[in-house]
Amino acid sequence: EVERALPGQRVLKGTPDVVVDGPLGRMVIDHKTGNDRRRRQQLAEGSAVQLVDYTVIVGEKGKPWPQAAYFQLRSRRLITTDARVKGAEVVAGPRPKDAWDVVDKARQRVFAELLQGTLTAPAADGTSPSLHVLQDPLQLEPPCAGCPADVLCGRAFVVGKSR
Repeated sequence: EVERALPGQRVLKGTPDVVVDGPLGRMVIDHKTGNDRRRRQQLAEGSAVQLVDYTVIVGEKGKPWPQAAYFQLRSRRLITTDARVKGAEVVAGPRPKDAWDVVDKARQRVFAELLQGTLTAPAADGTSPSLHVLQDPLQLEPPCAGCPADVLCGRAFVVGKSR
């Protein structure tokens, strides 16, 4: 497990699967068992939050920002936005640093709302959480098919819906 202190008394913690230091610099690789399409989409949208967080945690001051990739275990495929990686499937999408700027801005906005006593439940009106787009270009779709935390998005409170 690694961690990094951020401004505002925030701390990111996590356990990256693989961190590689090579001729292209540092790269974080997260192993996943399937759903290649979803991983491509996350990289393209900049919504691979876990990967982006890991690049922040393992990055070093004065060195280039780490790159990120998913290694899909079933298809044995490395998927990344870094076109320099030979043999990888390259997806057009933001660099991890650019994705982090959007993710961090969105988190800071939500934390500020929480400090004011506001908790937004975007799906409480009965619509899908994926339809609620943040003001930023980042859209995070919760994995509602198996997420036990449907109280956070409000889905659990929709009349006529059960957990």
